[in-house]
Amino acid sequence: MRRDDLLADFGEWVIAPLMQLYKAMIPPDTDAVSFLVNLQQTHERILRLKDPSAQAPNITVKRCGKGLVEICYASSRNMGAMIPGAVKGIARWFHEELSLLASEPGEQGAVHFVFQFSANEMAARQVV
Repeated sequence: MRRDDLLADFGEWVIAPLMQLYKAMIPPDTDAVSFLVNLQQTHERILRLKDPSAQAPNITVKRCGKGLVEICYASSRNMGAMIPGAVKGIARWFHEELSLLASEPGEQGAVHFVFQFSANEMAARQVV
């Protein structure tokens, strides 16, 4: 298995247990895009609870339109391949559909992604 595939699979797998563990920190009316927009702040807060000296990777998330987000991951850890899997896990947690529209390497190991989120019609019908 390629390293990037392993990281993507791990990113997808690890989200559900982490969301379950930290769900008290997630406002009840949050959707996947809102969660992602606040991801860096939430990630840093959780890391500081466990280890005040820990350094979180730099994850920048920008809304680019309805359900459209751009994510830039930059870290010396070189684990950007984990992002598509983790975002897929987040979409699943919030019962949303996800499409990866673009992925490209940036400078100094950074990676940029563009994702499109949409409501999962089956999940929306079950909630009503």
